[in-house]
Amino acid sequence: MLKYAILLTGNKPAAKAIVKNCMQGYNKNIAWLNKQKQIQQQKILIRKACHAWLHTQVMALINNMKNQPACPSVNTTRQSLTQNGHQ
Repeated sequence: MLKYAILLTGNKPAAKAIVKNCMQGYNKNIAWLNKQKQIQQQKILIRKACHAWLHTQVMALINNMKNQPACPSVNTTRQSLTQNGHQ
């Protein structure tokens, strides 16, 4: 890219210096953008890992609740509702 830019400017020393500075700035910006992409990808991976972990925790909680007797307050509420004719 630098060679192409120098050809366009006619290979003048002052123009070459300007082009070279621009190219350095461009390369720094590209490096910064690539780093931002990497950070964004890491955030996505972390978010996916956290979501998967949360899913396993919720599923374990649900499975654990299935194996436990219902809370007394729930049983009491069910009994009072069925005694009053509700189902």
